[in-house]
Amino acid sequence: MSITLHTQSLIRHRFGRRIALVALAATMVAGVATGPAHADRSPRRPAPTPAPMVITALPIVEPAPTIPPVIVPAPTSAPTIGPAPAAQIPAGPAVFSIPVTDSGYTISDISVIPHGTWAKILWTTNAPKSTIFVTDQQPQFVDGVWTHWSQQIVGVEHIDATGNVSFKEMLLNPNTKYWYIITAVTSGYDKPVQLVGSFTTLIRTVTVHIDGIHVTDDGDPGAKGAGDFTFWFHENGNEWTTLSKDIKSDSSFGTDLTMVYEDVRGDEDLRWDVQVFEDDRQSWDKYCGKGVLPGQSWSGEDVDVDNACGTWLTMGMSFDASPGIYGSGNGEFETKPVEFTMAPWKSSVHMTITGTIVSTFA
Repeated sequence: MSITLHTQSLIRHRFGRRIALVALAATMVAGVATGPAHADRSPRRPAPTPAPMVITALPIVEPAPTIPPVIVPAPTSAPTIGPAPAAQIPAGPAVFSIPVTDSGYTISDISVIPHGTWAKILWTTNAPKSTIFVTDQQPQFVDGVWTHWSQQIVGVEHIDATGNVSFKEMLLNPNTKYWYIITAVTSGYDKPVQLVGSFTTLIRTVTVHIDGIHVTDDGDPGAKGAGDFTFWFHENGNEWTTLSKDIKSDSSFGTDLTMVYEDVRGDEDLRWDVQVFEDDRQSWDKYCGKGVLPGQSWSGEDVDVDNACGTWLTMGMSFDASPGIYGSGNGEFETKPVEFTMAPWKSSVHMTITGTIVSTFA
């Protein structure tokens, strides 16, 4: 028992020494790794300072410029300017950018009967619906379709009729060329069926005739008597003719005054003015104001005066040459005479001048 205890004590003593030695060795190693803070080590040498980098810039040498070659154009002759070619309606097959089918519709037997201010157009078609465009600008052929490229369209009509079709285009100007485009209404993938043509309206001549002058009251005081009248007729501001005549009250005087105007277009209005003087002058009347007197020319300025020398009055009327539809001188009645009456607005002389305006076309 004592041997065992001694042996155990000896073992414990040897083991304690080993532990102490290990601890001492660990302490020494730690001292070596700690650095300059321990007394048994010399201070660490400072790290060397890096030398600055020196960069030497080399001069940039620009390349020598390259001179472009000089191109001399070949001589050309001066362009020749001449009159523009006359507009022609192109002919030939249509070229379509997408596949199309044939609708089976046709337009044929076209005929045009032009008048002065309107035209009658007839054609035959088996299409139940069609359109007609009438324009004073030549149509254009674009992508296989006739089209009215401008906005100056006279008439656009949709027609629900088949067989023999009759169409009247109104409000046309005389002596003017027009084009028409008749199109059968088809689906979007059908080949267009169209007929294009042109016509020219007839030339208009306007004849103005003064039929007569009727006097109801010569304007003299007392009983109705005879008036000594002078008439100055102007047309469109120009002197036409002068007429002097004694006309009793409640009587008429027939005239044969006629003025003819050739090639009257739709934008040319005609106007006629009449200056009238009923002469009551006496031998002692030396001054009659600014009124025009017999033997003088009328300036065209209205004179409406009533004094001791007599009575001046003016009358006038105009003819609207623009195309119309209803009434004499318009549309289908364009050759029917237009009757007119001129009368003074306010005057002591009561009278009228009557006449007719007749348009003819050829």
